[in-house]
Amino acid sequence: MLLQPDIGEQVSAMYAEASSLRQTCVSQDTEIKNLNLKNEFFAKDNKGLREVIDCYERIIQKKDQEILGLSVELDS
Repeated sequence: MLLQPDIGEQVSAMYAEASSLRQTCVSQDTEIKNLNLKNEFFAKDNKGLREVIDCYERIIQKKDQEILGLSVELDS
């Protein structure tokens, strides 16, 4: 006949496993929150950088138009 673990031992093992899983869940929740905060920060940073890029592109386009206008005047 096989020896089966005592019910008390089984309950203790299940409790220990549940406690371990809860602890893992809490640490994963904390990590997820931190990653979400980082994601929000980088999204805002990215938005700011895109605005700077747009500003530079407008300035470059304006200068290109000025240069093109001067080039046309020189060719005339």
